[in-house]
Amino acid sequence: MPEVTNNGRVTPIGLPNGTVIGPGETVSCPEWASFQDRKPLAFYVDQGILSVGEDETAPEELDKQDLLEQLKALGINANGNSKVATLQAKLVEAQATAKEREEVIAQLNEKGVAFEPTESTDELKAKLPAAE
Repeated sequence: MPEVTNNGRVTPIGLPNGTVIGPGETVSCPEWASFQDRKPLAFYVDQGILSVGEDETAPEELDKQDLLEQLKALGINANGNSKVATLQAKLVEAQATAKEREEVIAQLNEKGVAFEPTESTDELKAKLPAAE
């Protein structure tokens, strides 16, 4: 799975899949092949602002059972008949969702907003504007 690095020092760069790469950060981007030829991204790569390499510890190396276990830990009950590529895509999506939820919870905690741990991410997000 390609790893994309923002070599810039100041500006975060948004990718078409919604991922934002902060300065100096590296993220795994399974969809890179589908949008690597877009002019702004190609320019950033040509100028050295973005660099793309292969992830040495990518989920591709994990066998199907490891992927199923990781998905289950994130609350996703995936079908054991699924292809490895499908499981990898689900894992990336589940990890992004979990990260987003953690960020929303952190913001709510900073503002002292009460919430139930069983509430969905959308319900938690709805409480953010009310806290301000």
